[in-house]
This record gives sequence, C-alpha cells and structure tokens, in this order.
Amino acid sequence: AYNLASKFAGNELLLKVDCDTMLEQGFLAAHPLNESSVYYRTFWRLARDENERHLNGVFYMPRSLFEDVQGYDERLVTYGWDDTDLFSRLEREARAISRTFQYDRLHHIRHDDETRAANQVDVSNPMVQTQMNSLMIQRVPHWKYVAKEEMTTYLLKAQSADMKVLEASVVRLSQSGYKQLSLDEYLEVKRVAEERVAHDSYGIPWDVIKELVVPLAEVLQDIRFSSSSDSRETRLLFVELCCSAGDVLRGLNFALSLGVESFPIIFVSVAPSKNMQNITLRDVIDLDSIHIPLARDAERFVKLVEVQRFRCKDNLTSCSQWDPAFLNICEKDCLVGLFEK
Repeated sequence: AYNLASKFAGNELLLKVDCDTMLEQGFLAAHPLNESSVYYRTFWRLARDENERHLNGVFYMPRSLFEDVQGYDERLVTYGWDDTDLFSRLEREARAISRTFQYDRLHHIRHDDETRAANQVDVSNPMVQTQMNSLMIQRVPHWKYVAKEEMTTYLLKAQSADMKVLEASVVRLSQSGYKQLSLDEYLEVKRVAEERVAHDSYGIPWDVIKELVVPLAEVLQDIRFSSSSDSRETRLLFVELCCSAGDVLRGLNFALSLGVESFPIIFVSVAPSKNMQNITLRDVIDLDSIHIPLARDAERFVKLVEVQRFRCKDNLTSCSQWDPAFLNICEKDCLVGLFEK
C-alpha cells in the first residue's frame, strides 16, 4: 500500500507516518530537505524510552530516493523489519545520508502488542516475527532485482470525474518471502529468531535456552503475557533445587513465594544428588497443576519453566566471560541456589 501511495503522491517529498504517530506543529519546517541524497528517519536505538522505540519507521525523504530502491520489499507481509530493510537499502544502494528526527517534534501513541499486530495474520509474538523477517530477507533474492516481477499490481478505476478518487483492485499480489524457503530453512529461521529474542531482549543465557524442557516459543509467550504493557523489563528467577524430595518441595515453595510478589517467570532445575539421581522436577510435582496468581495482577499466574540443568556451576562473573547475559543476573545464597534477573 505504501508503494502504491508513493506513485500518486503529488509532491517530490514523501512523509510516511503510522496511524499511531502524532506530529507537532512546525514538524516539516524543523526538518528541511534541501539535498537529494539526504533523508530523515527515526532510530530505535536513540529512543529515550520504550514507547519511543515504536516510532521506528517514520521517514521524510525525496521521492527519487524511495524509487531508486524500489520502495518497500513487498515480500515482507507480516509485522516487523520492513522499515529497517528499507533504510538499509537506501544507504547501501542509493548512498543516501540519514539524519535523525527531533524526537520532541513527534510522539508515539502508546498501545500494546495485541493492538500492534491486530491486523496481521499468524503473528503471535511481534518481537519474534521481526527477527524472523530480518533472517528471511537474507535468504531470498535481492528486492532490487526482482521488484518489477514480484511487486503487487493493481487495476485502477476512477471514482470521480476529476480522477482524485480511485479504486484499486489487486491483479497480482506479491507473495510472502517465506514461500520461497524450504521447510528446513523456515524452521531454522524460526529457531534462530526465538533464541535471539530470548537472549538479546529478555537476557536469558544461552546455556539456559539450550536446556529448556518445553519449547522456547511457549516460554517467550509466557514472558510476554507476564510483562507489563509495552515493556521488556520482566523479572526472571533462576532456581536450582537439590538434595531430598522434601528439600526440593521446600525450595520450590520458597521460590513460588518470591514469584508471587516479583517474579512471574521462574526457571527451575533439579541438581543431581545422592538422594535424587536422574530425578526431574515433574517427578516431584505436577507443574501443570500450579495456578498461583500474581499479587499485582490476579488474572496472571506464576509460571514454572523446567530446565534440565544449569551449566553455570561457578560464580556468575566467571560464566559471564562466555555469555554477557549472566552479568544481568544477581546471585543470592539460601537453602537452594537462587539466581535473580
């Protein structure tokens, strides 16, 4: 739709904003475009808070730059990465020079992920989908060379005598880039994307990710639903239980008491001992039967995530030498091994 709209723009400058973006008076005057190779954009890394990160995608540029790179890659049909891909191609192919918008001149209207992906098909986790799109687009032919053949085509019908109102009907719809991947390639893209989000966004160490008993996709959904709206600051608890079955239950009860107050997601492992060889957490307790509501939100529950083992047996500082994610975890001593993020 953006590519189609650009063809009917009545000006040589294109301003693209989303429906959840507000512009202050004097926005355009504050961002002059006097050079054909210069454009303005937002950078999510420069956002001052989590809400401003969602301004990523707003741009103001000469139409010639947009057309030089064939506009948006229409094979990205789900949420995420379409704007980043466009900016990357602008700077790599058109040698465009980007400048940053003044963040005081535009604002993002806050809303949750459900609203963000409401009109998308099969997008259960926007963060994962964004990473999947970034990986998929590297595996298909470059948009520059296939745009003319793969871009959506329309049949236009005038709805007013002055041609100012047109009806566009799709003649040929651009196909999703995922249809060009084999099943093995798709599953690999999905796996890598989920692991990136778990590690880079939520700070779960690689060693913990590799030892999960349940699918990582389920864990990410649990973390997402347990976090506050529009925030990645979910507190996680890592607990290693040991010794006898009684010790395991007492340690688990202690961990759950902490979870109710502050830690909606608890990663739990049972360490081998003389009294409990080859015993898993599910041998001791039925995890599916635990439904303890959070103190701050009675509609959400503490979630236990079983981990086969915690590979980090030294102090966390030592473990952080091969994975910096361990630096985000605070270690506490008690009757069981307890790690807090």
